[in-house]
Amino acid sequence: MQESTKSRLIVFSRLWAIPTVLCVLLSIAAVIACMNEHKGWMGLAVLGTLLMLAILVCQLIAAIILRRWWHVAGSAFGILASVFVIASSIVALAAGQYRPPVMNNTDDDDSSWSLFEDTASFSHSDDQLSCHIVALVPDAGLRQAVGEWLSAQMGDRYSGDMTDIQALVDFYGKDHLDSLRHIYADGVPEWAELSYDVEMDRVFETDKVITYSLTITLDLGGVHPTTQKIGATFSKEDGSRQTWDIVRNDCKPQVCDIAREMLKDYFNAETDLDLMKNLQGVEDVAQIPLPVTPPYMTVEGFVFIYQQYEVAAYAMGMPSDVIPYETLRPYLTEHAQELIPEDYSFPVAFMGKSPTISEFLVAICSQEDPGELLSYIKSQWKGYRQGHQYAGHFTVDESHGYISYDHEKEHVASGAHTGFTEFCCWRCDDGRHFVVATNTSTFVDGVVVDNQFTGITFYLYDTKTSHMVIVSAESLGVGWPDVNAIISYSLPVEGKDIKAVANDPEKGECHFMYEWNGEGFEEVKE
Repeated sequence: MQESTKSRLIVFSRLWAIPTVLCVLLSIAAVIACMNEHKGWMGLAVLGTLLMLAILVCQLIAAIILRRWWHVAGSAFGILASVFVIASSIVALAAGQYRPPVMNNTDDDDSSWSLFEDTASFSHSDDQLSCHIVALVPDAGLRQAVGEWLSAQMGDRYSGDMTDIQALVDFYGKDHLDSLRHIYADGVPEWAELSYDVEMDRVFETDKVITYSLTITLDLGGVHPTTQKIGATFSKEDGSRQTWDIVRNDCKPQVCDIAREMLKDYFNAETDLDLMKNLQGVEDVAQIPLPVTPPYMTVEGFVFIYQQYEVAAYAMGMPSDVIPYETLRPYLTEHAQELIPEDYSFPVAFMGKSPTISEFLVAICSQEDPGELLSYIKSQWKGYRQGHQYAGHFTVDESHGYISYDHEKEHVASGAHTGFTEFCCWRCDDGRHFVVATNTSTFVDGVVVDNQFTGITFYLYDTKTSHMVIVSAESLGVGWPDVNAIISYSLPVEGKDIKAVANDPEKGECHFMYEWNGEGFEEVKE
């Protein structure tokens, strides 16, 4: 080996500390970028980490060739340290993906105030057994009907007071926990973790009906857990629950045709023959049965859902879709038609594959009767886009789906009025919908105040119809504290979570946030 080459290799192998430090820093940067939803930066950090690790391996090889054993030890230490940090980062990222369901703390004293909707909950877990049930407590007029429905879904063995949701939840929590213990005692693999989990949500509400959903997951240590997703719509007038009786008897064949077309769309099947290849347990594609689970109402229409194994293999999931109200209306009974909400949707015009936050802003501000504030913002937005002078100031970040409009400061007798209006959008995990929010906050001399414009409004956009409609905050998991408080919200400039502050004159200031879960939000007190 030439002397000059040998000298360069010695210097190269001696500098093992530099890629070690860079490797550690870059792996930590990748974790931070991932937690803050910066996927581009995370990718660059990961590539940099791998490059530094490759350099360390080259330095180790050079030190071995030159028999520089101290350099060998240093390079080996650098590799081990880097691998340890990378492995720890991966574990930290994996752990950060799990968010346990929010449970009510029944031991709270009366001096505390809850930001969560009334719930009844049961929770128990140990090394290999767990049972978690979270159920919403409906208004008194619906409690009997909802209690009977809950009991039927969890085993139909409860004979107590159906209006006592907490007693019902406790009964089934203990009942299923005992069942899991018996199964475990009969013998299961040492690695198996048995569990029974139930989570209830409110997904839709009008002045006539309310819809609850229930997700039940059972894991008995087999190849995979089983899951049920069930919805039920209740009449506020008499507590009755919708079943397939909402469809007129003479129209069942037409509704079965709608279900078949839904399955074709779900499996991307162009013909009945293609559809049949994806089905299981169905002898005649022309005689596909309606789902066992009755349809339930949402803001966009009725949900049809087939449970696991009902018409297809487990790997095919739970075929489902929203059937627009107008599609199903001709086949419904008169009473069911009366429950359908009016269509308040409006179109969204866009240029690319899907709307941007700017195009959502224009659609919201251009809807029929948008209100004084949105009409004003529309006029200012026009000036901003055309390069003309306009009042206030826009901050636009298309990549993160965020726009903020800072209003002009106004001096009046009560003080200096300031404020801002935000627009933000989230793409849902189903690939079909966007959630869009507008939020306005107003301040007098720097103190948040409540007026006719303040507050947060949510919209749901459907890529199939290119229309959006206002939806309730509660249907997306954004509840309201039952306190005498002024709440100010902050939509995410980066990331996906909404932050809020409740200022209660008696109990002080409380910070909390709503974490995005792919289809809505989960309320978390900070």
